[in-house]
Amino acid sequence: MGTAVIERIQELAARAPVLLTTRSVADARQFTGQLLVLERGILARESPDAWPSAVTPGSNVELCIECDAPRRLVAELAQSPEVERVAFDARRATRVLVAGSDHERLALAVSRAALAARVELRQLRAAAPDLEAVHGASAGLARAAYQAAQTVRRGGV
Repeated sequence: MGTAVIERIQELAARAPVLLTTRSVADARQFTGQLLVLERGILARESPDAWPSAVTPGSNVELCIECDAPRRLVAELAQSPEVERVAFDARRATRVLVAGSDHERLALAVSRAALAARVELRQLRAAAPDLEAVHGASAGLARAAYQAAQTVRRGGV
């Protein structure tokens, strides 16, 4: 989204409610307000932010790290609450895999750990979840939203 468009939307939002629809999480992050996630046209959930974990909760993200001292990095990462899983394979002597619920928060945790452990990061890249995992998480959320809507429609709680 261009700078002029963003400025115009923010100008309008200062005077009246603005509805912005986008498929881009990055675009959604540029604006404050209410985030509603639609699944096949049905309101699936409401979220306070546009972090990836809010858009597709339940699917972990993974980062692949190349560094000069992986054992020191692993020891430091093990203390981080953002890190849900960390793996080191001695056969790939400089590589560490780390998983969590959000790319940005996980990357910040890796940066903090590298500084604390005095480890040189050579590469930090995102490892995308496989398509089946993303589809499964999305389908499960859509099904839960549908069932909740049916329960409310029938007068349930």
